[in-house]
Amino acid sequence: MRAQRVVVSAACCALLPRSVASAQTPADTVAVEERPVLLSQPQPGYRTCLAEAGVHGRAVVRFIVDTSGHVDGASVVIEQSAGRILDSLAIAGSRGLVFRPARSGGSPVRMAVVLPLDFRAGMPAVAASDSGVFSADCVDSEPILKAVNPVTYPEMTRKRGIAGEALAEFVVDTSGRAEPRSVRMLYTAHSEFATAARGLVATARFRPARLSGEVVRCRVRLPVVFQIAREGERLPQTRERRPNELPAVVVTASSRRVIEWSR
Repeated sequence: MRAQRVVVSAACCALLPRSVASAQTPADTVAVEERPVLLSQPQPGYRTCLAEAGVHGRAVVRFIVDTSGHVDGASVVIEQSAGRILDSLAIAGSRGLVFRPARSGGSPVRMAVVLPLDFRAGMPAVAASDSGVFSADCVDSEPILKAVNPVTYPEMTRKRGIAGEALAEFVVDTSGRAEPRSVRMLYTAHSEFATAARGLVATARFRPARLSGEVVRCRVRLPVVFQIAREGERLPQTRERRPNELPAVVVTASSRRVIEWSR
């Protein structure tokens, strides 16, 4: 994981000039003897998972460097958009830059600067089918299950006293529904559980994922747990959450009939 972060950081930093003299300077800027010089490298928050989702491009930001060499946070605007996600990273990254300020007549002066920020990673291109799909650990808020049709414990497995789990993986689209072609079963204790889990996913409604304020497609894993309770026994309706998975849907049955399900 460390190597991936270094690659992304190096790719971003290499595209930012050490001196902004090569960047455009607005025509309305005062005449100066020295232009601002970048002293700190930006921390734009461009993560490997964004590159893997095919999010890359150039955002051009405009801001004022004050007499102390800091960026006036209120002055940062997008001159050329790379999309909402990268624009938000560019604005946040620009606000933390530190410069040697411009000088005019021997004194530091405020100066407007236009700076391009390229967001790319030094890695092979991802498959086109995955373009625009984010992992759950990459988004600001993951999909949340809001509604699903009641789940019936498979009758054959109930009668035989078979309990277990099915683990489904799929993409939640921007409308909050599972994309049918993306659904696959990563694990199932019984084929009947897989069938029931697929039916659940098909009817499920989610609050879609968000990244930088934008609704995005997100790949998730959903465990569906099937458990059988003896007469009078109450089994837990929650389960410890595993990494990269949504909270489990638990379906509980008795030896006689299905009694309840929860999520």
